[in-house]
Amino acid sequence: MKSPRPAPRTEPTSKIANDQVLRLFLDSITDQAVFTVDPEGIITTWNEGCRQVKGYSSAEVIGKSFDILYTAFDQSRGHPAANLTVGQANGRFHEVRDRVRKGNQPFMADVSIYPIEEQGVVTGFAKIVKDVSERTRMEEKHRLLEAELRRSNLELEGFSQSVAHDLRAPIRAIVARCKIMQEDFAPVLPKELHENLGVLEHKSLKLLKVVDDLLEYSRLGRGSIKRRLIDISALATRLAEEVAPVCHNDTASFEIQAGMSAEADPEMLELLLRNLIENSCKYSSPGVHIKVSMELQKGQQVFEVRDDGIGFETPYAESIFEPFLRLHSEDKFSGTGLGLANVRRIVERHHGKVWAKSELGKGASFFFTLGGAEVVPHVDELSPSVE
Repeated sequence: MKSPRPAPRTEPTSKIANDQVLRLFLDSITDQAVFTVDPEGIITTWNEGCRQVKGYSSAEVIGKSFDILYTAFDQSRGHPAANLTVGQANGRFHEVRDRVRKGNQPFMADVSIYPIEEQGVVTGFAKIVKDVSERTRMEEKHRLLEAELRRSNLELEGFSQSVAHDLRAPIRAIVARCKIMQEDFAPVLPKELHENLGVLEHKSLKLLKVVDDLLEYSRLGRGSIKRRLIDISALATRLAEEVAPVCHNDTASFEIQAGMSAEADPEMLELLLRNLIENSCKYSSPGVHIKVSMELQKGQQVFEVRDDGIGFETPYAESIFEPFLRLHSEDKFSGTGLGLANVRRIVERHHGKVWAKSELGKGASFFFTLGGAEVVPHVDELSPSVE
């Protein structure tokens, strides 16, 4: 049923129209259409924002039905009158829907309608309209980008599985053949060929490690973060115990601050700490001392993994987290160049920050935050060192 269309009125009947102060206030709002209609939907006031949003001057619309502000489809189904009915029954009507401005030009509108009561009787309605066309376009663009990202992630996951299957198996076959040839034909193999097979085996294992690290780097960029409260002191102590035997023939010492805890993804945090601790062991000399600690800075937990190893030059503090960046040759320090890249990816997935400070020959410190809800330490003393 279409809303009624009484004869146009030439004079406004709303008290708002006769309140000069209120009219000045409403006309100062230029980015939103604010107007009133009587119980039959006849427009009684029209602010400057209406002219900006709707395109009509007050002289063109006051005294006319507000049906002209709706699309032809909505008019045909009685939508304007239904809006007023719902607004009166519920105290407010709200929707985001197509509307039209002068010249029948469509736009997306955020619409709110409120009943106006005088002595318990509804004498009209106030209507607020915002043009949200740009916001709607941005939301749709964001939705499409999210859909594209999900599709890309699925493709990347498929690619990762393909890499795992198509590269790992042949590389492992090469390693196995090299071992077999060295073991079964050792008596008859020339020394040079025996050494070359050993080099081929070593390089193949290195390639397999690169593939595994690439898969890990790819995996860390997907999936959701499952935060849990983690005893970081206990985790770091366990990792130190695991790393200590292979850290310069068990000559390293570790100092783990007690009482550290935070909310983070358990698997990712373990990989982060393991990479940093193993990194400190790798780039150091026998007898290295490694400390894992935390301090509050402006109410935020800042974790630090510090060593007294060989360090690096200050200008590399930013680029050291780039994938495949290596400051030392493979012959001197083995690795794939993805360990610190994985650390940064984990920290960023937690909406935190990671940075490093170092001087050549004076050790290195790696700092990180984990974003989200931070937890203040609950114990003040230090845990025993792991020797």
